[in-house]
Amino acid sequence: ANMDELPSSEFVFKHKKNGTCNLLLVGTYWENKGADIAVNALNELVKMGVDAKLTVCGCTPPEPINNDRLTIIPFVNKNTAEGRKQLDELFLNHHFFILPTRFDCTPIVFCEAGAYALPVLSANTGGVGGHITEGKNGYLIDYNDKGLAYANKIKEVLDTPGTFEALRISTRKEYDERLNWGSWSEEFVRVISPLIKK
Repeated sequence: ANMDELPSSEFVFKHKKNGTCNLLLVGTYWENKGADIAVNALNELVKMGVDAKLTVCGCTPPEPINNDRLTIIPFVNKNTAEGRKQLDELFLNHHFFILPTRFDCTPIVFCEAGAYALPVLSANTGGVGGHITEGKNGYLIDYNDKGLAYANKIKEVLDTPGTFEALRISTRKEYDERLNWGSWSEEFVRVISPLIKK
């Protein structure tokens, strides 16, 4: 996670979220990150009777979208104290991180979401599967899905007693045990050491 300060597990789980199902997408390019698919997922959830909202941070749509359940934050500079505080609040106050990316190598933002116990839903493409362990810190959705499968999975999690909280706990655990720079460094040393000894 490329953030200078990250919350403790204790702090994350003490923080109370409101009753609305808040979805968060953080990305630089609207089309590349599949933001239109995330908007479709939001609309499908609302059709299903879920009180849902979507925040897209970091990019804007090519054409204006009139949707009172959609909030667009064009840019946040996480290199400033104000920007870090804003991102901190966004990650803390949302329930799911959604990124129907069209292509990606290793989205570091998934690690950041994990630090906040924010389960991820993303398209099954590129290196995304290296970050998401199905059912532990999120779900991989078929690349060609236009939003319905995202909505169905979110509703399934919300409708199954205990599933959301268990998913939050395992999401943070994945961050603590695997998706942090300390763990990466240890694994890197483990892999590279035999080669150096030769």
